[in-house]
Amino acid sequence: MMSNSETSNMITAGEEHVEKWLSGNGYSSIIKDTEVPCLEANGTLENILVMVKTAVAPNQPVEMTISQKNAIRTKAEQLGRKSYVAYVVIDANKDLVGEIMWERLG
Repeated sequence: MMSNSETSNMITAGEEHVEKWLSGNGYSSIIKDTEVPCLEANGTLENILVMVKTAVAPNQPVEMTISQKNAIRTKAEQLGRKSYVAYVVIDANKDLVGEIMWERLG
């Protein structure tokens, strides 16, 4: 079982991979929303709110519950953003394994 600091480091690593992807794909002004742990990013086509779900290989990220998805959707609507979930798998060195899997919520 992972300690709280190991879990926090894993979550941070997953968020950093998503931030790098967003920056490389034309998104800017990427900030972390701490109220609902998400990333806000501005894009040329849409402004988004992204919940990052991270797991350490060989595990897969846990899929969000309906209530979690609804909470993200509601928060995004309040902010005038589109909501997404980014599923990230990292290795023991915090390197990205495979590709980030995206799910659009609204």
